[in-house]
Amino acid sequence: MMRNEIHTKLTDVIGQFCNNVSVWSDEISAFSKKLELLFDTGRYKKLLKSIFEKKEVNDFNDFAFESDFAYDFESKGQQLDYENKEQTMGNKSIDFCYKFDVVVTIIL
Repeated sequence: MMRNEIHTKLTDVIGQFCNNVSVWSDEISAFSKKLELLFDTGRYKKLLKSIFEKKEVNDFNDFAFESDFAYDFESKGQQLDYENKEQTMGNKSIDFCYKFDVVVTIIL
């Protein structure tokens, strides 16, 4: 996927869930900017791929929430580890991990 495809792909996905996607054009544009920032980090390929897959609206909402969460940190220059495989809980990965410059690690 290329950065310049994000807006079009997002419009297509949202078009699956509503009849008149043009009603959402302002929201799509704003959300596209957030996804572009995540794309630019190079750390959210799996999240971006997931948000653009054809899914149920609840799945889309879950990934949109994760995207907003990641954007809130990344837009302030605070890097997150996404889908951290190093710190596992059984057979699951941790969605987000934020490491402080001190000994403590907070896992979200």
